Amino acid sequence: ESVSISAEVKNIGKLDTSFSVMLFEDINKDSTNIELIKTSGLLMLSSDGSTNIEFLFAIESLTRERKFIVEVVAQYDQEESNNKLSKSVSPGFNPESIIINEIMYSPINGEPEWVELFNTTEDSICISGFTLTDVHTTPKQTEILTSEFIRSNDYLVISKDSLIWDYHTSINSPTVISRFANLNNDVDGVVLKDSFGETIDSVKYSYKWGGTNGYSLERIMNVNSSTDSTNWKTSKDIELSTPGRKNSVTPFQYDLTIAELMFNPERPTLGDDVYVGAKIKNIGLNEAQECSVIFNYGESNSTILLD
Repeated sequence: ESVSISAEVKNIGKLDTSFSVMLFEDINKDSTNIELIKTSGLLMLSSDGSTNIEFLFAIESLTRERKFIVEVVAQYDQEESNNKLSKSVSPGFNPESIIINEIMYSPINGEPEWVELFNTTEDSICISGFTLTDVHTTPKQTEILTSEFIRSNDYLVISKDSLIWDYHTSINSPTVISRFANLNNDVDGVVLKDSFGETIDSVKYSYKWGGTNGYSLERIMNVNSSTDSTNWKTSKDIELSTPGRKNSVTPFQYDLTIAELMFNPERPTLGDDVYVGAKIKNIGLNEAQECSVIFNYGESNSTILLD
């Protein structure tokens, strides 16, 4: 959402006064880079009076925490310690704007546990202040301390230890180290909440869903529910998991496969004519159009196209 900014100014002195108001942004949120945004004209305020100042400025498409400072300037102000006020504004997010996409809850050979998130929106999202919680009898909530953004339709991995790079040398997404709660290998869960404490996504898994013995548990379709056991499978990837990249169990938009190569007759005798056929299966998500099938016959390092 776009957010407008206003400030209430009160004259607690005994005399009427003229003043102006300035709006600044603390770019780094640590007072190291202060940028002037707007300055009001000269205004008047009677003793014990108050007024609301609407700044002609809007934060367009708020996607991360931003910190602003308002300062009032009056020529004869005898107490300037109360002339500044700072405040931060952070966005809340719709449920499943970020989803839990893959869970390594049963690693082997020293690999750390990790969780992969996926941004389903069209905006980059900073997850600073988000929390991960398990679903034990006494759940442990861990705040994610990072300034990393999850780009639109992209991934972010949260690992309990930097050793994850010893097992996956090319994770093509931001990776955050956070010592979240230990995940059980039989039944447990992961709850993702935003900085306001609102649940964005959650999953309670069972070993019966898959993802045991060093394999990760992968979400099949990000548009389907995280609580649906049929929407999760054991990773089929050669690395046993897919941190920072497309899940191995998620179908492509377009994907045709040769399901079977057939001969008729199946057991020909010498001199028989043999007809060759193929069973084509569409395992993609979309209808396949303008397709063709090519039969090749190889003999003595040559390839002949069969009609």
